[in-house]
Amino acid sequence: MRKIAFFLAMLLMPCVSFAGLLSSSSPVTPVSKEYKQQLMGSPVYIQIFKEERTLDLYVKMGEQYQLLDSYKICNYSG
Repeated sequence: MRKIAFFLAMLLMPCVSFAGLLSSSSPVTPVSKEYKQQLMGSPVYIQIFKEERTLDLYVKMGEQYQLLDSYKICNYSG
C-alpha cells in the first residue's frame, strides 16, 4: 500500500507543485481552471528549456500529448 501511495504522489506532484509555485506566462491556448481540475491525474510530460527559462507542461489527451501551459522559470541551478 505504501508503494502505491508513493507512486501516486510522484505522479501528481508535478501537477500540484508547478501549478502553484511558478507564475504562468501567456499560454498558447487559454485553459480554464475547471478544465485543469478535470485533467488532474492524467499523465504529464514536462519539457524545460534552460536558455529560454521556460517550462512547458504537456498533458495526455487521448493518444497524444498537448501543451497545457507554459511557465517562466526565474532561477535554476546546475
